[in-house]
Order: sequence, then structure tokens, then C-alpha cells
Amino acid sequence: MYIWGIILIILLFFLFYSFRKYIEQKKELLIDEKLITMDITEYKELPDFLPVEKLPLLFEKVLNEFKLNNISDTLFLEILYELALIQSNTYQILRDDIMDDIDTIICKLWNTKSFNQVETITCLIVILGLENCFEKAKKSLIMDTNMDKKIRREIEETIAEVGENVKNPFYDLDSKFKQKQD
Repeated sequence: MYIWGIILIILLFFLFYSFRKYIEQKKELLIDEKLITMDITEYKELPDFLPVEKLPLLFEKVLNEFKLNNISDTLFLEILYELALIQSNTYQILRDDIMDDIDTIICKLWNTKSFNQVETITCLIVILGLENCFEKAKKSLIMDTNMDKKIRREIEETIAEVGENVKNPFYDLDSKFKQKQD
């Protein structure tokens, strides 16, 4: 009889613990579902630091919404910018598959007729390390001879800032850290 009581207590404890975990997961899902609304103010109100494992999910949601044509180019770029700022605070490079997806889409959105779009995309190039888009920006300086001077300057400044280290946005930090170790 005593053993059955202990087994019952252990079973009840296990059920309580499992239920608590289930409720915590549901709360997280509710937070994520709220973000699916794609309201830019929700992204602007996100904290500067989010768990590293949560950021890829947020990037994937935005990418999926864009691919389904549920959000405009402008909103897509604004949300990506907000997420990229948070990603930069992790001091980690975004997962390759997400990075490649973003790079491909951003290359398709490249438009040297819109300063706001060029400014946002060049920021994304620097923050996320978008290699293909960086190359497209460099080529546009040669290909588009009628480019607005303000847009041309923005692209040239980005090229100067990134240099040859576009793939690793943390290159300067890495090199300074290595110098301190030596």
C-alpha cells in the first residue's frame, strides 16, 4: 500500500510538471501567433535581446508571410530591419538557410529608384552579411548610370564600410578580440 502511495505521488508530480510545461509552451505560441499579424509596431516594441533560438522562427515567419504575398515589400523590409537589429545583438551569424533565403529575396527587391529601399537594404547587407545582395549593389553602380547621387553615395558608403568582409558582419569585433588575445 505504501509503495502505491509513492507511485501515485510521483505520477501526480509528473502530470503536474508536464501540464505546467504544456501551458508555458502555449503561452509562447500565443506570443508568436500575435506576431503573425505582421504589425510593424509589434516588431519595433520587441526587446533588444531575444533568445537566439527564437530569432530564426521570427525570420522564418516573416519570410513565409512575404512569400505568400501577405505583406508588402516595404513592410517586409521594415520587419526584417527590426529583426536584423535584434539579431546583431546576439553577435552570432544567422543560420545559413535563412540567410540565403533573405539574400535571394532582397536581391529581387533591389531598386535603385527608391532611396528608402536602398537605405534599408544596405543596412540589411551590413547587419546580416548578405553577400549576393552586396555584389548586386556594387554592380548597380556600374550598370545604372542615371542613378540619383544620394542613392549612389549610400551604396558607395556601404561598400566602403563592409570592405571585403561582407559575409561576417562581426569581422571588426572578431579581429579586435583576436588582437587582445595575442
